[in-house]
Amino acid sequence: FPATVKARELIEEGHIGDIVAVNGDFGYTIANGAPAAVRGDPATGGMTLDIGIYMIEKALLSYPMTTYDMTDCKATGVLGEEDGVDLSVSASMTFVPKAGAGAASAP
Repeated sequence: FPATVKARELIEEGHIGDIVAVNGDFGYTIANGAPAAVRGDPATGGMTLDIGIYMIEKALLSYPMTTYDMTDCKATGVLGEEDGVDLSVSASMTFVPKAGAGAASAP
């Protein structure tokens, strides 16, 4: 997406400054209807695989794995009673600069 390309450019060129946190909220009410691929099978569907990946991508845009290590990741979710497919998910990830990578300071 052009906005992602521009954001990456601004981050890499230092126009934004040190990024100390990334917070996102993106979703829809899956109980009101969702594509079969999202709700049809616990192995292939759910909110994490459908749209949660976009939030993870934004975190990795801000903390690229070339200059940061993820030191912690925790997630919790709500599963559908009938099929076990995730209806919602919340995640927290911690990143630290790699030694000698020249990364900006992280919290």
